[in-house]
Amino acid sequence: MQADILLEQGAEPGSADFELAMRSAKRAVELRPSLGPAHGVLAKLYLKAGLNAEARGPMQKDTRN
Repeated sequence: MQADILLEQGAEPGSADFELAMRSAKRAVELRPSLGPAHGVLAKLYLKAGLNAEARGPMQKDTRN
């Protein structure tokens, strides 16, 4: 998933790559709500951005655990 790759490459909050990763993860969750890994990546992005409250929703839907 594009968002995961950008995150692993070191995309930082506020950067164009981070914004692209966020949009990509949100779109993946929108298109495939049952895709657990997409929820996990979105939660990681929210946490990295300091948006801890927003991260709770995707973390609860990540079915990998």
